[in-house]
Amino acid sequence: MSHGIWAAASGAISQTLALDVAAENVANASTPAYHVDRAIFRDVLTRAATKKNGGFNLVYGSVGSITTDPTAGAFVPTGRPLDIALKGGSYLVVNTPRGERYTRYGSIQMATDGTLTTRDGDAIMDPNRRPIKVSPTSKLSIAADGNVLVDGQPSGSLLLVSFADQSGLVKEGNMLLRAEKAAGKATPATPELEVGALESSSASAVKAMVDIVTATRAFEVCERAIDAFRDADRKAAVELMAPK
Repeated sequence: MSHGIWAAASGAISQTLALDVAAENVANASTPAYHVDRAIFRDVLTRAATKKNGGFNLVYGSVGSITTDPTAGAFVPTGRPLDIALKGGSYLVVNTPRGERYTRYGSIQMATDGTLTTRDGDAIMDPNRRPIKVSPTSKLSIAADGNVLVDGQPSGSLLLVSFADQSGLVKEGNMLLRAEKAAGKATPATPELEVGALESSSASAVKAMVDIVTATRAFEVCERAIDAFRDADRKAAVELMAPK
């Protein structure tokens, strides 16, 4: 079998993964605080051993990693006093059944018992890493410095953190992130908030659709190369089997 078919096949597999990433970005083009994913390609050099000449080198392409672009989306005014957009590269700290997680989606809700939560019900943490809880009947708002105002008076504050390497943050769903070791320690950050606004998705539907078309065409090129190598192998096999 022609060695080149493996390079073409690896290219087709890589473009399939790139297509999946682009489709995910399209699906989340309107998801608040969603950060776009990128497929990072790399060249791989392998050395396959053979009995006759000691080996041959084969270069093929693969998706080395899928990374999240930390660039924030545009801030969209909502006028809601419990909606906040986070400036800079900071994250809200929330408590989930799986442990501490991080988010930039600042649509704060108040549970029936007065606990401040995310839209999905995860408790929002204060600087002591305890859930923020207020009187359910109080008038609640958030100040630009992160203070929680109850009837106009400070009553606790939001915990915001930052990381030395944001590429070490891994998505859990579309709203939450968990910190891998590569991210470094979560360091408390000075809250800088735009109140009455939410961060929109950084994914562009148009750009993601262009990525889908590009990946599809690249896949078709690889597919044609696979067919060409297969036809060449078939022709060679017929010629070898033909009577001399």
